[in-house]
Amino acid sequence: MFTSGDSIDQVLKRLAALMEDAGSPSVGLLVCGGAALNVLGILKRGTRDIDVICVVEDVGSEVHFIKSDKLPWDLPRFVDDIARDLGLAMKDRKGNPLQDDQKWLNLGPHRLLDFGLPEGIEERLTKRQYNSALTVYFIGRKDQIHLKLYACLISHREAVHTQDLYKIDPTEDEMRAAVSWLVSRSITGRHRKKLREVLWDFNYVHIAEEFGL
Repeated sequence: MFTSGDSIDQVLKRLAALMEDAGSPSVGLLVCGGAALNVLGILKRGTRDIDVICVVEDVGSEVHFIKSDKLPWDLPRFVDDIARDLGLAMKDRKGNPLQDDQKWLNLGPHRLLDFGLPEGIEERLTKRQYNSALTVYFIGRKDQIHLKLYACLISHREAVHTQDLYKIDPTEDEMRAAVSWLVSRSITGRHRKKLREVLWDFNYVHIAEEFGL
């Protein structure tokens, strides 16, 4: 469990140092969820992992998102090494080794690239270069609201994402922008119904009506 932005920063510095010492190729990672919320000071809460959407390639003044369901190069080995060193979880409650998407650094949200990220997200990222081997791009407030609202519709951990949204306290314009993004995608009738319920819970009934939800 990571309890603060500082603790997340420290473990990423440790990962960067291992990568550099091993001569690993440079890697960029796009990070969302609780880790990004904590590091950027958007809100403070404990988080069990660092959610990576994809690998990022920085080409001149542009960034390109590269989809993968596996962490590149030697990262999986370093993730396990750090877990052992810091006493982070390596097994589930039944004593079985954690799957890759359950470890403290994982690509659990990689399917977001298939769904489609919010337009212009590249311009709103916060870049932190830990050393020549590791650069992390953290998703900011506006895009976190988009992704948290989507997670409320699809995740089995809906309560966590709803609570995060309450704490972020999106403005009416921020919520409207997130809803506009969602309804422009191919969401199911069930998800549209759930989106309406979430908007009602946030007292944004008029936004639901605007979008015919």
